Amino acid sequence: MINRHQYEQAIKQIKEAEEQIRLTKEIIDLYETQENNAKAERLLKLKKNDYIEYIGGTNSKYLTVGKKYRLTSESFNERVAIINDAGKRVVLRPHFFNF
Repeated sequence: MINRHQYEQAIKQIKEAEEQIRLTKEIIDLYETQENNAKAERLLKLKKNDYIEYIGGTNSKYLTVGKKYRLTSESFNERVAIINDAGKRVVLRPHFFNF
């Protein structure tokens, strides 16, 4: 049987854990926002003929992980245009690439 003291200790531990989770979530959200902003700024600086590295994430058999692809135009609408391994121009989201 649980006595009153054990119950109060358990409630206190739960509240401390919830506070820690809240603080950790705030830190993670801030970090992700900063990363997204930095990547968006780098995306805007990309020019035609720059190279970006494919990191995976699509089901395409015409893209090779780790290979660098040349941009066929500047980024637009948060998209990048490249020539894939089959020689065709494709437009993809930039989160599949490191740049």
